[in-house]
Amino acid sequence: MAGAKIGAKTKIWSGVYTDSFDQLVIGDDVTIGKNVILIASGGVSIGNRSMIGHGSQIISEGHIIPPNRGPMRFSGPDPAPVIIENDVWVAAHVVILPGVRVGQGAVVAAGAVVTKDVPPFAVVGGVPARTIRVRT
Repeated sequence: MAGAKIGAKTKIWSGVYTDSFDQLVIGDDVTIGKNVILIASGGVSIGNRSMIGHGSQIISEGHIIPPNRGPMRFSGPDPAPVIIENDVWVAAHVVILPGVRVGQGAVVAAGAVVTKDVPPFAVVGGVPARTIRVRT
């Protein structure tokens, strides 16, 4: 992970894949589970004390959808940073799509697909992810 900024006491399990190391920032005391995919070309930031569950995918870049039914293959990248704030739990097999911010203290339930920002201390789940409740 040469070029990535990784904080102290961070644990990265085996099988983690990432690209664009220079666009990856991981805080202190973070755990990243087995077989996590971090597509960091649009920028990925993971806050302190956050947990990323096994098999999750954080994707910060997609493809431009060209106008006028243009060809998709060479339409180009559409980067948008993913920001995971402090003390977040992203459970197993979650997908977080480009441009999403997950607020401090939030919980993302296993298998969720996160397409929009998650408010601080919200518990979200489903496809697409929706707020289930707010932590008190």
